[in-house]
Amino acid sequence: MYNDVYRYRVNVKSLERLPLIGPSGGFAQKATFHVKPLDNGIEFDFDGGPVGGDTLHRCLLLQQRHYVVVEFPIGLLNTPGDWKKEIVNLALEEAAKHV
Repeated sequence: MYNDVYRYRVNVKSLERLPLIGPSGGFAQKATFHVKPLDNGIEFDFDGGPVGGDTLHRCLLLQQRHYVVVEFPIGLLNTPGDWKKEIVNLALEEAAKHV
């Protein structure tokens, strides 16, 4: 559907070590991500909020890799929804693929 993509470099900017209670009641840590467009656009930080379980594990994997590069369809940038969150989720999925 979308042929043109932007490439983004995503890394974990911070993963607070102070334990939090996540939405599900389990152990969580507050995650912040840095997203840098490689093609065009303005870099930004994304507050991932409290993360736990599998998401925390993926954050740690991404942190170990330092960064991943993901592609996001240009056409989806102008659609409703949280495209910044989707870019971060793509990065977490990519980090988990290379275990």
